[in-house]
Amino acid sequence: MTAGDPHSRIPAYPGVERFVDAFDKLVVQPRRSRSRVPVVLLSEPGGGDAGRRIVAGLRSRMRGRSEVLAPHAYIPRIPDGADRPPLELFEHLTLQLAETMPPGTGELRPHSYRLLRSVVTAPAIEGLMERRHAELRNHCYAEHRNWSRTAQSLWWLGGRDQASGGTLLELLWNFIAGPLFQRLPRAVFGWRANRRMLGRARSRSWYAEWVRRQHGSPPTDFFRSALDLVHGEPAQEPERMDRVLMHALLADLDQACRARLLNPWRRRRTSRFVLLFDEAGPADSRSNIFMRELR
Repeated sequence: MTAGDPHSRIPAYPGVERFVDAFDKLVVQPRRSRSRVPVVLLSEPGGGDAGRRIVAGLRSRMRGRSEVLAPHAYIPRIPDGADRPPLELFEHLTLQLAETMPPGTGELRPHSYRLLRSVVTAPAIEGLMERRHAELRNHCYAEHRNWSRTAQSLWWLGGRDQASGGTLLELLWNFIAGPLFQRLPRAVFGWRANRRMLGRARSRSWYAEWVRRQHGSPPTDFFRSALDLVHGEPAQEPERMDRVLMHALLADLDQACRARLLNPWRRRRTSRFVLLFDEAGPADSRSNIFMRELR
């Protein structure tokens, strides 16, 4: 990796060359030899700013001179006594990682994170218990249409929200197109969500294992099990929400780096995703909890 902006280079502290060399090797480590997510904490006595200067230098280094060298996100420090609002940390991370994908490596699509974000931000679901999981699926699909052009186009072709009124021809079209362009894509979305979040019998996903540890048995339907995460307000259980969103994001990043024969973009993703925090923050802050979960 080559240095980026010369005005933001890593300070020439004693031993920093060995540190940068080890950092570069971790970022471009071959997939087959990767193990757990490496977490590097820089500490210094007396509250100095050496750690922040190194982080700023690493950030500039990954930007490169002419193009981004590795996908990364930078989280600045927050004032003492404050903490980030719910979801802000994850929104910053996903946005910056998507924006810093190197040229020729395709687009980052955090499907699991977006799905669970839709779950934890869903309004309280009432009504018959046997219908609540379907209502949650419908809510998540509505959120899915906000970023999926294909889903949004199909919904529009099916008559959008199919409000009452209109000409006889419009009503007839909605009657025919609704099941084809709205209900069927929504059912496929639910099937794919189940497959992604639950995995298979012999290789359960992280979410299925997480639910099994809490309830004693693995889930058989994602949306039924996810009803436990719906409280109408994300701030009610911040630690639980942060934990499930963090694991969802890490699963998406891991999936994004796995090569696939028919996906040339993934074959070109040879570097890790790098998260840079200006400081860990207090023990009960979201940044600190996030880094503890990584370890």
